[in-house]
Amino acid sequence: MTRQNGSIIGEQIKGPNQPGMWTPTDAQQRALTGEWGTGLATIRYLCVGGGGGGGSARPSEINAGGGGGGGVVTGTEILYEGRKYYVAAGNAGSPGSPQYIPGGRGGLSEFTTTTPQAPPQYPGTSFKNVAYGGGGGRSYNSPPSPGNQQHGGSGGGASSNPGPTYRGGGLNAPYIGGDLAQGGIPQPLVNSEFPDYVPGTTQGYRGGDNAAPPTDRGGGGGGGAGGEGGNASSQSGGAGGVGYQSDITGSNVYYGGGGGGGGPTGGGSGGSGGGGNGAGPVPPTTAVAGSPGTYYGGGGGGAATRPGNPSGNKEGGKGYPGVVILRYPNAFELDLSSSPQAPTDVNSNYQIKIVDEGDVGSDHYVAFGAPVMDLKFKRKY
Repeated sequence: MTRQNGSIIGEQIKGPNQPGMWTPTDAQQRALTGEWGTGLATIRYLCVGGGGGGGSARPSEINAGGGGGGGVVTGTEILYEGRKYYVAAGNAGSPGSPQYIPGGRGGLSEFTTTTPQAPPQYPGTSFKNVAYGGGGGRSYNSPPSPGNQQHGGSGGGASSNPGPTYRGGGLNAPYIGGDLAQGGIPQPLVNSEFPDYVPGTTQGYRGGDNAAPPTDRGGGGGGGAGGEGGNASSQSGGAGGVGYQSDITGSNVYYGGGGGGGGPTGGGSGGSGGGGNGAGPVPPTTAVAGSPGTYYGGGGGGAATRPGNPSGNKEGGKGYPGVVILRYPNAFELDLSSSPQAPTDVNSNYQIKIVDEGDVGSDHYVAFGAPVMDLKFKRKY
């Protein structure tokens, strides 16, 4: 029988000579010994941004790059009973629409406290963990800018545009301030588009390059949260970069794989972690659309066409939405009683959405697919 003895909650041991002895539960023992630090427990988190959309094909010549996988941020924070937290999962990046439009960047995912300063009763607990969405795959367009959204948590792949290739850069320390044509992200762009990026950290990798001329070359694969997108060969698209592997749910799972680039003779395969396959091979008189992302943070595949093909307008693949996963001791449970409907400026008109949950040993995990405000934890025993 579980009872309360002063401030200790534990299991009462009954016996002829032990009428009132108590042994702390696992939760209490960890708190008493300081295993959980100054707070009550530790929350383990995984934030995966939404996957970027694949680029679209242009009639006669342009094969598109794959969308970048959503960036990944992971770590631990202190859990306090009654403390308010906020989670939000990023939107999927839009597919590049016909008429050679690049794919859209995926939305950001975050796990934060609801106030910038910690109240006195919760010392040292204010934080902001943000994973940015993957960059959109390139199509026939101008060099990257905030408007075409090729950079992201992981970068979108380059298109077969006969001019400069401009693969997208990922949020990875070596790329910051690097050569734009090689997947670098100018520091001013980082400051304006990714203000919560932590310098020196890695969320994802750059997209792949296209191949050398002629113009029917393939598009580059989108970068993944765990590796760079593959470069295209002469007429085949590059593979999407591998995603980030995590065991937060008790199984080793990949998240944030890059989408494959499109190519006239064959599309690049999507990266492990939900990346969509690039389009190809392409029939003589039509074009092929890219495949959508298939798992959290996966980038969409790029579309493909052939030289001389007048019907080359096909869209890229849509990215896959992001996710936030929290893992915490089974001694606690979620309290969503005070969480209102999510604000429309994050993921329009979502209600609370739990997409998965389960037990892992003495822990419980919950995966969120939409914004949740005023998320709290309370002790079960």
